[in-house]
Amino acid sequence: MILKYFAWVILAFTGIRFLVVFTNIITHQILKPGIYKGTDLVSVLIPCRNEEKNIGSLLEQLVHHDYPYLEILVYDDESTDRTAQIVKQYSERYSQVKYIKGIALPAGWSGKVHACFQLAQHAKGNFFLFTDADVTIGDGLISSTLLHCQKKKLHLLSLFPQQTMLSFGEKITVPVMNWILVSFLPLICTKNSTKSSLSAANGQFLLFRADTYKEHQFHGVLKKSLVEDIAIFKMMKKQGLKSHTILSNNMISCRMYHSYEEAIDGFSKNIKDFFSGYSFMLFFAFITVVGPILILLTLPWQFFLIYTILAIGIQVGFSYASGQNIAVNLSYMLLQRFSFLHMVIKALRMRKRGTFNWKGREIKCEE
Repeated sequence: MILKYFAWVILAFTGIRFLVVFTNIITHQILKPGIYKGTDLVSVLIPCRNEEKNIGSLLEQLVHHDYPYLEILVYDDESTDRTAQIVKQYSERYSQVKYIKGIALPAGWSGKVHACFQLAQHAKGNFFLFTDADVTIGDGLISSTLLHCQKKKLHLLSLFPQQTMLSFGEKITVPVMNWILVSFLPLICTKNSTKSSLSAANGQFLLFRADTYKEHQFHGVLKKSLVEDIAIFKMMKKQGLKSHTILSNNMISCRMYHSYEEAIDGFSKNIKDFFSGYSFMLFFAFITVVGPILILLTLPWQFFLIYTILAIGIQVGFSYASGQNIAVNLSYMLLQRFSFLHMVIKALRMRKRGTFNWKGREIKCEE
């Protein structure tokens, strides 16, 4: 009887997730193209640590971007490759590019948060745009996001970039994050709800009003955070600062990882924050494994069919909303679930160990 009751709970939970995906589609939480008529200076702030493969391409896009009012600041976070040399070459050719030599990471700071904080101290723009070296920025992006901020009266806009996936390993791992995001959180609630639990953000694109950032110094306050993007968003919600997170409509893209192993390592370090903690993460991992089996064994076959239709609907819906290939995600659906379980297991191992290595630094896990 208990197992049957639990099967009903799993089926209802899956139905709710399906409704969340549908809500995200019909409310169209996607960046709309537009032309911003202002002349506000935007400070593009790029933390870099060993990014020689990416930084040149991003700087090339930015210096030729169609929104002309940019200053581009790059913080070299103790890189050991050619990052500094590449950025200096651009700074010599283009006056809007500035190279900032990093300092040793102080105790009590996480690396990226410290780099972002240092960048903000040098920025002079009316808006601060924090982004990563591995993104690809298309024309229209900055103008469209400034217009969105203006229309919605936002203090912060965050985008989830279109994910570029080339290898087999990427295709069975990277979509997992959008599968979770689009089926758990109605993105319209990031703007319209005051509940901090209804928060989402992506550090690959964080556009702040500069006066708001200067007043609150978000990275300085959250200096130990390993997932500063979500933590900042929650902090701003609690302070009543209107913010919004949406999908990027392919105006910005990113190839986050290049292999299965890279993706598992990268996502495992912060997957619990997609669920606001370990408890719900473990619950969801459990029902991902046992849910279909439990429904099949304890409920009439018609309900297993309903569950299957809902699961496929979620897969199709999040793929459509995220601009990902529906056919590919459907064909790799089961493998993506196994990769999710691998992420959870690795996250638990990291937690038990208390540390993990990221870009050559030993980092303590957050509880």
